[in-house]
Amino acid sequence: MTYHHKPNWYRATEQAFRHYRQNREALEYYKNAIERAVLERQNVEFMKGGSGPSAPQLRVLEAWESSEIVQVLLARCSAVEKALRNLLYRQDLYDIILLHYFDGHAVEEIAEMWGCSDSTIHRRRRDAVERSIPFIQQGEEQVYNKENYAHDMR
Repeated sequence: MTYHHKPNWYRATEQAFRHYRQNREALEYYKNAIERAVLERQNVEFMKGGSGPSAPQLRVLEAWESSEIVQVLLARCSAVEKALRNLLYRQDLYDIILLHYFDGHAVEEIAEMWGCSDSTIHRRRRDAVERSIPFIQQGEEQVYNKENYAHDMR
């Protein structure tokens, strides 16, 4: 795989954690929009004398799978979820990621809550992010390959 610039995987991983909730919300939005569009189209076909709704869930699934943005969001969310599952065996690392990146707590706040030094939280956060890099990297490679494939098909 060739990148136009060398990615900073540590920063990319931090960014993936920060954007996870937004990406999940966007997926829900697209899911609802696709379902509405499919159902509206079926209602129009029915009103024009068509055979009526047939297999609406199949059409929603087809639209979902063919949407490039949905596939990108799914790859990115899946990568974060895999990274988090990998951290579960170290509850402290998992909790730091959730508190810092998902709940927005500062390192100093976490250190105060846990009764330890700021440097301990910094070190554990760095460890958690570094352990998560391969999962985020794999997710981004899926996105990159899908985007290149879609671009090549045009």
